[in-house]
Amino acid sequence: MAVKKAETGHRAARVGARITQELAVMLSQEFRDPRLEGVVITATKVSEDVSQAQVGFVLMGDDPGGIRAKVAGRRLDKLASMIRSRLAPRLGLRHAPELHFSLDANRDDLVRLDALLREVGEELKAAPARPERRPEARRAGLSGASPATAHRRRAPRGQAARPDFP
Repeated sequence: MAVKKAETGHRAARVGARITQELAVMLSQEFRDPRLEGVVITATKVSEDVSQAQVGFVLMGDDPGGIRAKVAGRRLDKLASMIRSRLAPRLGLRHAPELHFSLDANRDDLVRLDALLREVGEELKAAPARPERRPEARRAGLSGASPATAHRRRAPRGQAARPDFP
């Protein structure tokens, strides 16, 4: 009996992971609703009997006062039945779980991470390009050779290094 309980918990976790993946694809490719722009699905918790699913989401970008997040949450709740009907065949289930959307509690951490990633991206764009490694050394097969030893080639194993004669 304990094995069966572990299997159902594992099944719920697998279904939750698949729901998260499919919802991410649906939101990015199928729904052209401007109210859902910037919505990222973070996690899905599915009940053991796979009848209910709690879907966490965050809204990337600036959202002063959380107004956009509330609008996106209401829109997702309205679309839940349509999303559910599209999910069932994709998941290979006769009945997809009932979906309940909620703003993820880790939203602030994700917003800070998003801001840091944008800042790093801007710094990388503004940074000067890395200097090119010596192309003549690369062509001669001497990458990493210092100027003092650039005239030498690597000797085969067991033989001493010798100067390169033209």
